Amino acid sequence: MKFGFTLPSYTWPGLDYKMTYRVTKDMARRAEALGYDSLSVWDHLLTAPGLYGGSWLDPLMVLACAAGATEKIPLGTNILVVPIRHPVLLAKELATLDYMSGGRFFFGVGPGWNEPEFTSMGISMRERGRRTDEILDAVKLLLSEENVSFNGEYYQFENVTIEPRPENYFPVWIAGGSRMPG
Repeated sequence: MKFGFTLPSYTWPGLDYKMTYRVTKDMARRAEALGYDSLSVWDHLLTAPGLYGGSWLDPLMVLACAAGATEKIPLGTNILVVPIRHPVLLAKELATLDYMSGGRFFFGVGPGWNEPEFTSMGISMRERGRRTDEILDAVKLLLSEENVSFNGEYYQFENVTIEPRPENYFPVWIAGGSRMPG
């Protein structure tokens, strides 16, 4: 059995606690020193009043902070809401995080459920599954080949090369549920 530690990337309204650079570094170092098997961070673009905290930090930025504070512990997203991101930018961010962490990154992904996050990005919730699949296909190509051209239903690009690319494509964990929201 393995045990992971989830770094808080959010706060709850009314709590005095705040996530800061120092707190993130200290928690990450402590989790590594205690022998946890991984560090992960949740993702939400917007708050979900009554469900999740009042303030959210970007998960990839939190992981970059944790990567700089640790040496060996694997770190990743738990779970990144993929369909609200553009595949070229996402591929660059993931490649950079994997590179800066020395290849310790793992990629937990999901289609999301919080409709206001989709609406704010001009994306229909009904497209989230197909967008997730398409983005994952595009990211994998971008991180494994040079001069990538892609012609999907939602995203198109030509002759894109992401450098540096991971030496080995990182593990991908896919989350899902048994029913569609709303």
